[in-house]
Amino acid sequence: MSKRTRGAIAAIAGGVLLLGTGGTFARWEASTGIPKVAVETGKLGVAKTTAEPTWSYLSGGNWTTVPAGETLLLNPGITVRGAVPVEMTVEGTTLEATLGASGSLVAATGSPQGLEEQFTLTWLFEDGNGVRELVSGPGSVVLTEKTTGDLIAQIHWDADKNTHGDGMDTSIWLENMVVTLTQRLPSDEPGAAAPAAAGGSSEPHISSATLFVWDGSDGGNVTVHEVPRL
Repeated sequence: MSKRTRGAIAAIAGGVLLLGTGGTFARWEASTGIPKVAVETGKLGVAKTTAEPTWSYLSGGNWTTVPAGETLLLNPGITVRGAVPVEMTVEGTTLEATLGASGSLVAATGSPQGLEEQFTLTWLFEDGNGVRELVSGPGSVVLTEKTTGDLIAQIHWDADKNTHGDGMDTSIWLENMVVTLTQRLPSDEPGAAAPAAAGGSSEPHISSATLFVWDGSDGGNVTVHEVPRL
């Protein structure tokens, strides 16, 4: 083998060796740490104010408030309202929440069978925007900021259902009165397809809420219960 041939082979071998060690070349780098940044979260909340609940009844097309200390006595055909002052907290840059309520009417022990079925319970909310019925879906009461108003339980005794003239000298309890705030998401809009959550569920997400229960067993006091964030 000539010297020229041997030199060429050595040059090729050196090139292969050079290519095989390309990972050993150093690169210049520079870095610095960035201080942590806090991003605050909002909240939803419901609380009873210090104002006392009130009762009123419909007479001649007008609502008359029952003075404190006086007794409200029901009769077939009457419509009454029990109003609890509440304050809703809605804090979030784009947060919207729907207001809802639930509860039940229970006749006292010894009342005629099925007396509760003669009554209709409707939930309302009254604030600076007037009186609105609490319904689910389109038309529901939507809040976007802190709001103070009255949660109203409207009770109507249907005289047409009182076919036996019963219901005298007894009591009807408004029990387990609960109010909730539920975060409204874009998927809750009419016609929007709700994205499936883990496990395939598309239930509305409740970010946080506070509820209270109002029943007559403790003299009409309202007990506040915190609901943990889900």
